[in-house]
Amino acid sequence: ACRPPAMEAVARAEKLVNKKVFVNLTDGRSVCGYLTCLDKQGNVILSNAVETEPPAKIADSDVTAQERSRLVGTVMIPRAYRTTCFAEVPVEDK
Repeated sequence: ACRPPAMEAVARAEKLVNKKVFVNLTDGRSVCGYLTCLDKQGNVILSNAVETEPPAKIADSDVTAQERSRLVGTVMIPRAYRTTCFAEVPVEDK
């Protein structure tokens, strides 16, 4: 059966719930967490999220990736602040 494009988009989004998602923000930060919700406006809610500062914002080049990251828990990312968003999905789930 042929479904409207909106229903196809919803079906694709539903497959990503509880999958690890990486979101890059307009200010250079990135957030990695598990997709909890994606609303009609394009806002994303991630759980168990970790925020990472971009290397350019860290003055000391010896700072490790772990030191540049912090646990933020559950976070809502407005669509206006997202530049890219991708999911960690096994090949068989694509």
